[in-house]
Amino acid sequence: MKGGVNQGVDHAEKLCGNLTWVRSSHSFDQYNSEVIENNKTLKKSIYESTIELWNFCKRELQSGENDQIILDEIFLAIDMKIIDKDDLISTLENRFISGDVILTGTDIPKDFLLMANQITELRS
Repeated sequence: MKGGVNQGVDHAEKLCGNLTWVRSSHSFDQYNSEVIENNKTLKKSIYESTIELWNFCKRELQSGENDQIILDEIFLAIDMKIIDKDDLISTLENRFISGDVILTGTDIPKDFLLMANQITELRS
């Protein structure tokens, strides 16, 4: 969800040999929600880049080629109504990956808490 300039699924970064880091091509953590709501072009761009990244992640979850996948701030995309909660649940239930799938974010829907093998809460 926290993308960056010149990123996106076509510009994945290889780190430490085996780690592929893919971020949205559009970073909306730099905008407040009012700016996004008042700019239809920006809102559309954020939506499209997030859907593109989500579709990439779904393919990776089905591929079985990864030991671990981290969906950072996925619940923000659900909260913003970009990704459908039921689509995420279905994707997780039908994934091929045998390793870990780590979901991060705040305001975690109860459905996901019930599915989790482990829950870690960060407090300040």
